[in-house]
Amino acid sequence: MNAMTRLTAGITALAVAGGAAAAAQGMHIRINPKVHVVVPHIHITSAMRGGNRPGPDSAAVSGFLTAMGRADPIVCEMAVDQLGNSWGSWGGGATAGLRDRTEADRTQRNLFTGSVSDSRAVPLLAATLGDQNPCVRRAAARLLGSSTAADALPRLRSAAASDDPRTREAALLGLGEADDAPSYDVMLRGLRDRDQYVSRMGAWALGQLQDHRAVPPLIEALRGGDAGVRQTSAWALGNIQDGRAVEPLLPVLKDASAEVRATVAHSLGEIQDARATSALVNTLGDADVDVRRAVAHSLGEIQDHAAVEGLVRALRDSDAQVRSASAHALGEIQDRAAVDGLVRALKDTDADVRQAAAHSLGEIQDARATTGLVGALTDADVDVRQAAAHSLGEIQDHAAVDGLVRALKDADADVRQAAAHSLGEIQDARAADPLAGVLSDADADVRQAAAHSLGELEIHKAPAGLVAALHDNDADVRQAVAHTLGEIADPATVPALSGAFKDTDTDVRRAVIHALSEIEGGGATDALVAAMKDNDPEVRREAARALGQKD
Repeated sequence: MNAMTRLTAGITALAVAGGAAAAAQGMHIRINPKVHVVVPHIHITSAMRGGNRPGPDSAAVSGFLTAMGRADPIVCEMAVDQLGNSWGSWGGGATAGLRDRTEADRTQRNLFTGSVSDSRAVPLLAATLGDQNPCVRRAAARLLGSSTAADALPRLRSAAASDDPRTREAALLGLGEADDAPSYDVMLRGLRDRDQYVSRMGAWALGQLQDHRAVPPLIEALRGGDAGVRQTSAWALGNIQDGRAVEPLLPVLKDASAEVRATVAHSLGEIQDARATSALVNTLGDADVDVRRAVAHSLGEIQDHAAVEGLVRALRDSDAQVRSASAHALGEIQDRAAVDGLVRALKDTDADVRQAAAHSLGEIQDARATTGLVGALTDADVDVRQAAAHSLGEIQDHAAVDGLVRALKDADADVRQAAAHSLGEIQDARAADPLAGVLSDADADVRQAAAHSLGELEIHKAPAGLVAALHDNDADVRQAVAHTLGEIADPATVPALSGAFKDTDTDVRRAVIHALSEIEGGGATDALVAAMKDNDPEVRREAARALGQKD
């Protein structure tokens, strides 16, 4: 079995591993299969063109196209999604390979993380733009679009004038992914093509190019008879982000196609122009749930206070995702008129809605939310509890201290850490002893947050637990403790800080020097003089600098 055949046999695993990553980079807009509209997926950037990595030669390209032609259509589509994307690599490297994978397999696979530079491969790829298999056509278009061969883009431009509409469509895909500005006129002709699929791809390519010259023709395309062309044109206008598109897009919020309406709503959010607010708020009542979700998200992007009343009403939508998006949008707008509605949403049946409401209340920073957020500290969902703890720190209401102190004993470490951090933000001395007690927490991040927050409380006597934490087994915790002891500046801690000069971590010793420089009396100066004999030259320099400041 040769290497290319083995590559074919292994392509399923590669595709499945990378499929989710590819999907995450696409638009979150529902597409009706009957419309068959083209939407962006993975855009090839200069970094993804392979840099100095050698790409596949003509033989490897031929073998790959043949393999894709024989593959299951779903496997083929997933594999082609990963071209130029390191095959969806998540960093596992060679250690993630199973025992049967050979070095030859990996070498062949890695060829396709680079760009095609072999000019002999270009005619083959150009000829494949008209292949009967749509996935193979797409592979050829993407490889040509990312190619560094001198004749790749001219071939794509020439193919865009082919008599075969499938070839024109594939060529425009390649030009769009190439982000080729000199091909603007070719893309524009594609938008105006008599074939609806070519026209859609032309609109997509113009959106990828983000050339503001394309705005008027794309606006004109919004009036076309094909829903796919209208949808892709609407997406392109959002990607270009030109304010001239706002007024023409507004009537299309009433398009007969829900997919078109959702895309228009998305694009208006991308443009972020308050002229769209009123129409979007009215569309929060759309019969289609995906449209309502897109509208709520976009209103958060626009951040117009005129949307608050409509978004508060949407907190009662029948769909949880609409409610969650509305809660998030209200946090983006940061209008206090939303507080009561968001506090009610803390009791929503859906955890994601409750979490979004808790987060947004922290963004608004209104003390009227304190009671509701303290109640949310006992929510059954850990993410809600963490969001509530964080937001209470943003609001900085002393009435939250008791609830946050109780949250220091939460079963989840992230909640405890958020509670400890927020107690430092509130700066209430009542939290000193509870925070000192948390310095024995099993989680190092919690201990570090507690140590930091103790330094925010403006207390003048260091708790015994804080001093003892200079011996914590985590260097970051010890460093935070030393820093906080400097903030407290308690002369009684000088002996303990002096002993910390024996710490094996340089950053800890430097933090100790900083702490001693902040303390008056208690032998702090003598301790700094002793630090001048440290083995680390950086520590010695820091000690000298601290002594200079004391003088």
